[in-house]
Amino acid sequence: MTMLSKDQLVDKFSFSAKNSSGFDAEQATLCLEISNDSLMCLIITTENEIQMIKHLQVNNGYTKLNLSEALASEELFKSRFKKVLISCFDLPYTIVPTAFFDETKKAEFLQFTTLTGKQDVFLHDEIHSIESKLIYSIDESIKNILDKFFPNHHLICGTTQLIQSFLPSKKNKQSALIHFRKNAFDLLLHQKKIIFCNSFSIITAEDVLYFLLSSIELNQFNPSEMEVFISGEIEKDSIWMKMIKKYFQTISYVTINDFQSDLLPFETDKQHQFSQLFNLSHCE
Repeated sequence: MTMLSKDQLVDKFSFSAKNSSGFDAEQATLCLEISNDSLMCLIITTENEIQMIKHLQVNNGYTKLNLSEALASEELFKSRFKKVLISCFDLPYTIVPTAFFDETKKAEFLQFTTLTGKQDVFLHDEIHSIESKLIYSIDESIKNILDKFFPNHHLICGTTQLIQSFLPSKKNKQSALIHFRKNAFDLLLHQKKIIFCNSFSIITAEDVLYFLLSSIELNQFNPSEMEVFISGEIEKDSIWMKMIKKYFQTISYVTINDFQSDLLPFETDKQHQFSQLFNLSHCE
């Protein structure tokens, strides 16, 4: 990963509980959501008390996150936690039905559908809801950093997390989850089960519409009848959302269900930006 100067790593959001310096980390769960340009963290106790939320992001264009620098910036990350759950986005992945999965051919499966690096480690997640395995790769140097900081961590692909957490209100209704990141978005289409899953790099609002509408048309979904759920890094009044609202009548923002709104350290209309981070606490 590219080395960054400190002024390129921006603290977009930070919250620490008043007693965060004295709580028992060995009885707490650390959740980390990592992408090419950001790191989000949640520390939560066994009593469901929030000890910390932090969102660090690269401030300069498409420069990649220096993971070591980001992790070293927070003293609390050096603690020993009861559980460490990590989801990584921006990784090459493919989904294979369990019936066709072969542990010895993970690299072959993935390299057939996408580009991977020479120093990649090949892993897979179980997705029981669609009787499939999600195969993904991660750069060996990044995996080594995670192993060094968090020897007891449990790692999943960010896409796995989205699939596991996506529960439309009506299973038979055509539904979509759009999860936004700084320079990309992930799209899931659901009708009775997940039938489409892909990730797209974006620069303009037109990119979002092109990939979104093309995927919907390809899968014969009806924009006027389907239900769309939004999560991730997007403002409700952004140009992207204004354009999306022109094509879809039913739009909902993913909420955080395990906490009352008045117990969360951010405004109610920001819940969707942190919802997947909180959902990660249920993924093991």
